[in-house]
Amino acid sequence: MPNFHLKGINKLIGNIQKILFVVLISFCANPVFSQDTGMVYLDVNWRQTDEESATYYRLIIEQPASEEYIISDHFLHGQLYRKGVYNSRRLRSRSGEFRKYYNTGELESVGHYQSNRKDGAFEHFHRNGELRVIENWILGKRTGDYAYYDEKGNKREEGFYQDDYKEGIWIKWWENGLEDSKGKYLRGKREGEWLFYHDNGQLAAKKLYENGTVISEDFWDINGNNCWELDTSEPQYPGGEKALLQFINENVIYPKMALEYRFEGVVYVGFMVDKDGSLQEARIMKGVHRTLDKESVRLINLMPKWIPGINNNRTVRTEFILPIKFELGA
Repeated sequence: MPNFHLKGINKLIGNIQKILFVVLISFCANPVFSQDTGMVYLDVNWRQTDEESATYYRLIIEQPASEEYIISDHFLHGQLYRKGVYNSRRLRSRSGEFRKYYNTGELESVGHYQSNRKDGAFEHFHRNGELRVIENWILGKRTGDYAYYDEKGNKREEGFYQDDYKEGIWIKWWENGLEDSKGKYLRGKREGEWLFYHDNGQLAAKKLYENGTVISEDFWDINGNNCWELDTSEPQYPGGEKALLQFINENVIYPKMALEYRFEGVVYVGFMVDKDGSLQEARIMKGVHRTLDKESVRLINLMPKWIPGINNNRTVRTEFILPIKFELGA
C-alpha cells in the first residue's frame, strides 16, 4: 500500500516543545510563556480521527497569559491550511484574525472574528493573488459594501448588505465590461424593474418584481428581436444524466487506500460551467476522505464540455454541484 503517512510530524512536535524564550524578571508578575499542547488528526469534516483516515492535522499552542489557543491546521503534505486564535480550550470560540490558504500555499482569505462571529472586512483571493471578494460583517451578519472580482482584477458584481440581506441597487458585469444585470433588492428580495443584457449590450429581459415575485416580463434575443417565451435551463452533461453516469462508471478509479480501508460515501464537487461549456474551478464542497475527494476532482477535470446554462435568453457562466457516490459491494 502506498505510504500516505505524515512523515516527521512526531519529530516536529518534539522540536516545538524546545521553544526559546526570555524571562523578564519583575517584582509584580510571574514569568509566562506559550506551551505546546499537542497535535491531532482531523477528517474532511473536521472530526478528530486517526492518521489513516485524516485529511488534516492540527497543531495547538496554549497562551497561558491570555488563556488563548493558537491553532494551525495543515494539509497532510505539510502546507498550512488555516491559522487563528480560539479563546477557550474547547476550541469553540474564534477570536481575532484568521487566515486560510489554498493547498498550494496561496492566501485564500483573511478576516477577523469577535465572540466566534465574523466582524469587520473579509477578503477572499484567487489563486493568482488577485482579490476575489470583499465583504463586510458586523457580529456575524453581512452589513456593508460587497464586491466580486474576476482573476484579471475586473469588478464583476457589486452591491450592499444590511443585516445579512441584499439591499439597494446590485449590478453585475460581463467579462467585457458591459452590464450583465441591474436592479434593486429590498430585504433580500428583488423589487421594481430589473434589466438583463446580452454580452453585446443588447437588452435580453426586462422584469418587474413585487416582493420577489415577477408581475410582468419581456424578452429579446441577442439581435434585439422580441421573444415570447423565456429560454432558461441548467447546464447539463451532453447526452443527459444517463450519459453522465456512464462516463463516471467507465472512468472512475477507486483509490487503493479507499479500497483497503473501505471508505465509502458521497462526495459533492462544485465547479463552474463556462459559457463555452468548459468546466473550471473544480473544488470539494463536502468530502468523504482525501483519496475519494481527489478522485472526484480528477473525474470532473476529465469530462468533456457540457451544454452551458441559459438564463433570461442568455448563455451564462453557471455554478454546478455534482454528487459522486462511492460504494463498495459486500
